Amino acid sequence: LSFSPSGVTSRPAISPSQLLQLVKPVGPVKPLSVMKRERLFIIDGSSYIYRAFHAIPYLSNEKGLPTNAIYGFIQMLLKLIKGYNPDHLAVAFDAKGPTFRHKLFSDYKATRPSMPEELRPQLPYIREVVAAYNIAALEVEGYEADDIIGTLARRYRERGIDVVMVTGDKDMMQLVDENTSMLDTMKEKSYGVEEVVERFGVEPRRVVEIMALMGDSSDNIPGVPGIGEKGARKLIQEFETIDHLYERIDDVTGRAMKEKLKNNEEMARLSRELAEIDVNAPVECTFEELVTSEPDNERLKELFKELGFNRLLRDLSQGGERERVNHPPKRIADRDGLDRLIGELSQVGAFSLSLSSIHGSGEPPGEDTVTIAIAPINNLSEVSPNNAPCYLLSSYIMKGHGGLEAPALLQALRPLLENEGRGKVSSDGKRLTLDLMERGITLRGLTMDTSVASYLLNPSSNDHSLRSVAMKQLGEEIGEVEDKGSAAMVEEHLAPLLCAEAEALRRLAPLLTEELEKAALTTLFREIELPLIPVLAGMERHGIRVDREQLTGLSHELESMLQEREESIFRMAGVEFNINSPKQLAEILFEKLQLKPLRKTKTGFSTDEKVLTILAATHDLPKIILEYRHLAKLKSTYVDAIIGLIEPSTGRIHTSFNQTVTATGRLSSSKPNLQ
Repeated sequence: LSFSPSGVTSRPAISPSQLLQLVKPVGPVKPLSVMKRERLFIIDGSSYIYRAFHAIPYLSNEKGLPTNAIYGFIQMLLKLIKGYNPDHLAVAFDAKGPTFRHKLFSDYKATRPSMPEELRPQLPYIREVVAAYNIAALEVEGYEADDIIGTLARRYRERGIDVVMVTGDKDMMQLVDENTSMLDTMKEKSYGVEEVVERFGVEPRRVVEIMALMGDSSDNIPGVPGIGEKGARKLIQEFETIDHLYERIDDVTGRAMKEKLKNNEEMARLSRELAEIDVNAPVECTFEELVTSEPDNERLKELFKELGFNRLLRDLSQGGERERVNHPPKRIADRDGLDRLIGELSQVGAFSLSLSSIHGSGEPPGEDTVTIAIAPINNLSEVSPNNAPCYLLSSYIMKGHGGLEAPALLQALRPLLENEGRGKVSSDGKRLTLDLMERGITLRGLTMDTSVASYLLNPSSNDHSLRSVAMKQLGEEIGEVEDKGSAAMVEEHLAPLLCAEAEALRRLAPLLTEELEKAALTTLFREIELPLIPVLAGMERHGIRVDREQLTGLSHELESMLQEREESIFRMAGVEFNINSPKQLAEILFEKLQLKPLRKTKTGFSTDEKVLTILAATHDLPKIILEYRHLAKLKSTYVDAIIGLIEPSTGRIHTSFNQTVTATGRLSSSKPNLQ
């Protein structure tokens, strides 16, 4: 017999008694397993878009089209599909224009900033992506995505279908029940009835009552002024609803609280209307239209090519994403293990490495903890197998096994690190080179720097960090390693992050090598950019000598010139005032001296350089103020700042030379900008 939620579908049908006569047990009778319930996942598309836009660093295709929101949206979508394999799926979008809530309250969402300009051109592509994946896209004029989700949740839970609302919006918790849950994929947390009660202290249907009292700044729902979540929760736990609260308003304890509620009853009731999800929106779709189906791969290939999503394009060509197998790193705990690793690395073509130093608070000055993650690479042109090992070396871990501390650990690795014939892969070759220089080791054989490769492939991007490159090329998010904390944090926090970095570098190396070849950038990368890295590292370490005495004298000279200008300004104005205050300066220029204001700002009339330059043609005071500002900038931004950045031990400025910043390809200098 074939069963479906609507009943037996085989023909001819037989009665239960006839069925029982036909069935003869041949052993212990087992209970029938419960049929799998159908599930509908509904994604808050608008929420996904903004989350993706703010989570992914700036990306763009070859034509300069921003693509970070599109890429992040796709990754979030694929993660949901792969992780939950939904049989029914829809994406709900906010419709353009005002909603019924704006008619109730004209300032609804008025405090929200306007859509970022970089996001606007990405929206049509996101719609196209959803269509290419053959996923139902739903929007209803006059309603929000929340109302579409609420309507479908109510409609299908009444038919015994499990509904999963994919959103991070706490307002949606009011819809949770036994058949309806909320899934926040960014936090990887699911909310059922128990989780909502734990979060708000009341059952889901009363969450809207709390929202009405506390308001919501993101949607500009006013609530009752002076009542926060804690107070709102306590009131609803006692009175259950807004209606019951005002019916028994005299039972509210605390005169101040009672006055707030009495003076804002209309606002509280309005806020409840604004916060309540409409579950009767005119959403026209059938359950069959929400069934998941195979994507239109040809259309997806066209989109991915246009958008420059090479990694996604490779996955489509290879018939789907390669399965990732995460293996725990192999910890090297003693000298014997280190010698075996060195022998193994001497046999491979290259290896990726990520290094971090932590200066422990309990360690003698000059001593630190060094932790290194190393991932062997047999061939830079081939993707490593999923079961390839990653090794972890840490002077903190090895300290108790033979006393191999940071200097001894690094000296043991020195022949390998200085071996030109063993390729090294790093996310920041200059920093790694400098770190090793400080320990008397000259890094040789750097064959891949992912930040430099990313820069050559996409010079308009402002983020070439390993985190950004891994997200773009691998579709995976890795944590950020920060050189701070105690040595005891190595095992718990630092080691897993370093190993994730080394593993990502190993997988990125062949992908970036291939892309550089396709873009005809291999020669530029190998013959100019990679050899430049140790040159810049050496320049930074050597530093630039500056004459502290001459700079100090120049600072005193500028101070005298500033005092002269200040006296002239006060004399012309007829009063002393704060020259650096735009408000006070505007009062002097436009009220006291009656000069004609040229441009108004949010805080008053403008006194910027352009305005003062025009006014200087009619009065000497603006001219002297411009001179004062120029001298002040010279003194504070350059002369005094450079004096403060002189390294006492060397008497030099150790600026950073940036190889991956300017879109034109030139070098830049920062901390300080000595150019």
